Amino acid sequence: MNYEVSLVFYILTAISVLIFLLGMWGLIHMWKLGKNKGPAISPGKWVASLIKTILIQPQLKDNDRLAWVMHLMIFYGFMLLLFLTGWEAFLADIVPSTASLHQYFKVGEGNLILSVWGEIGGLLLLLGILLAIYRRYVLKPEKHNTISDDSIAIWLLFLLVITGFICQVVRLAVDPAAIDLSTSFTVAWLVPAVKNLNLTMGNLRVLFYIHSLLGFIFVAYIPFSKFKHIFATPMVYSNTTASETYSKP
Repeated sequence: MNYEVSLVFYILTAISVLIFLLGMWGLIHMWKLGKNKGPAISPGKWVASLIKTILIQPQLKDNDRLAWVMHLMIFYGFMLLLFLTGWEAFLADIVPSTASLHQYFKVGEGNLILSVWGEIGGLLLLLGILLAIYRRYVLKPEKHNTISDDSIAIWLLFLLVITGFICQVVRLAVDPAAIDLSTSFTVAWLVPAVKNLNLTMGNLRVLFYIHSLLGFIFVAYIPFSKFKHIFATPMVYSNTTASETYSKP
């Protein structure tokens, strides 16, 4: 990727993250204005409760087990891919190409770690989205889950995951000697089917740009969609549970 394209990507990344942060700040501000004043909560108790509600999300487990599993798959799948993207950007743009860390993860055994990491994250996210689609259009519960009720966000995230898998298939078809072919268990079986299409690196770049643009749009859209509850609900719930714990004798 040349310098001009890299610069555009970083500008778009900064814009999407800024919109996300401003949107989340607005949500947090409105939440603070609306919550009742209570006794001071120990920061340690609040942080512990917040971590628990983010990682386990017990606020959903007892009400709807399917929605709970769906939430966890989407959350962990998305976060795994987000951290993977950040790590790869760090390796590509911060770590010198001659450094042992860069060599290990780009051409060494570390590349296989990143491959499995991406496979698990992408598969979790795809399964979570398919569950959301199944609940919305097949089960049709009377009270929709806050995530499965947002069709725009669901289909946007679905397109983001699918284009990511398509990019991987095309990359492996263009570069059959790729070191991670053996660990790309979700899409490797599709590679023989697209080899006869005579795909090139140019095709891969176009697909990558589309995939990245969808990612920028989705990140910026999160605070304005029902997906904001992935972040907002744990904050509210953790504040409540921390207050209850704090008030117990």
